[in-house]
Amino acid sequence: YSYKYVERRKNEICNKGRTKCISFPTDKIFDTEEKAVDFIDDYCGDKFYAGCAVKFYDYTNVKPTAKIIELRNKISENNKKKIEYIKQNSVKNQKAAYIGCRSCGSKLNKDKLRGESCPLCYSDLRSATVLNRINGFDKKKDELLSKIETEQIKQKKKAEIKWLVGYEYHC
Repeated sequence: YSYKYVERRKNEICNKGRTKCISFPTDKIFDTEEKAVDFIDDYCGDKFYAGCAVKFYDYTNVKPTAKIIELRNKISENNKKKIEYIKQNSVKNQKAAYIGCRSCGSKLNKDKLRGESCPLCYSDLRSATVLNRINGFDKKKDELLSKIETEQIKQKKKAEIKWLVGYEYHC
């Protein structure tokens, strides 16, 4: 919808439900929907029944570039490697019949365990090295996702502009 259409409907929207009125705090068009959501949370977070609307670029209908496809493939490869690493370094694959918990000191039968955590204190039974490597997979995924976001932002001219409305209503 255009800004003028939303402005005309503003009076119809106001005073219905619980939100008194929807405000338009900025004319800025946010690069992503996540940034628009963060702005609405910050703007309306401390206000009671406040509503606001902002614009953002929507990249869902934009054809992905070769670089974005390559980055998505890297993410899927990273996820496969992470899953394989987790399976290989599972507590159930250890040679010892009993596994000691570093947090509470319990000796646990590995055949009775369900998952990778201690059933008494819920701490992870895997070594710090394994946990650091798993976190490394997650960090690499986050880096690749930020690169994808950067590549998408380069395609602003092809993206659609949409409205995001933050509205609070309780029955």
